[in-house]
Amino acid sequence: MKYTGFLIAIFIALLLVSPQVSAAPNEQAEIIPPKLIYLPAIVFSEIINAEYAGKQVTVKLRVSLSDSGTVNADALQIVDSSGNDDVDQAVIGAVKGAIFSPAYQEGNAISIVLLLPLKVEVPENPPEKKQK
Repeated sequence: MKYTGFLIAIFIALLLVSPQVSAAPNEQAEIIPPKLIYLPAIVFSEIINAEYAGKQVTVKLRVSLSDSGTVNADALQIVDSSGNDDVDQAVIGAVKGAIFSPAYQEGNAISIVLLLPLKVEVPENPPEKKQK
């Protein structure tokens, strides 16, 4: 029987932020980057948990956020893959449910595209899924 385990996501502290509208460097006002408020647990299959137990994998995503901080799920892109499509898709699934604070420029909330590098540590003994 297939079960899923939960992974602990460890975030690389630096978010590389780039606005959707580009302007000459001297003309652009300072951007206050969004902050990650919540990231749902990343859930993998039993096979992935067994293969990656005790290891770290890194996935870098390009994430488009609305001016309210909502993730545009259709615009999520993998910039640097973990090397395993199932791992990448599980990370994308979690990021789709993430909550961010808005980015601000000149006091106004703005939409933004950012690079989100995620380092995911797969526990050696993932918790088992609760039975109903």
